[in-house]
Amino acid sequence: MTARRLLLVLHALAILAGLGYFAIAVAFADPDGGANIGAGLGLLWLLALGSPWSWAMFAVDDWSGPVWAAAIMASAVLNLLLHWWWSRRRSS
Repeated sequence: MTARRLLLVLHALAILAGLGYFAIAVAFADPDGGANIGAGLGLLWLLALGSPWSWAMFAVDDWSGPVWAAAIMASAVLNLLLHWWWSRRRSS
């Protein structure tokens, strides 16, 4: 396995870990409400993995919580897709 492929696999595992942690935190959230700190930590992880695209989410004030969370997750996946595309482009 080449170094580029290893980095791509590690990048994918890091994003899957963040998505899984977020899903578990939401699934086991307190039904009475309150702050879901676990989900926030999962989104913070994905926010870092989605930089610089995810920082634009702070410019929008009127998004609901689920839309904002989905946009952060999408930015992390976008970075993974760009990483895959760039590594394929560089290897050919």
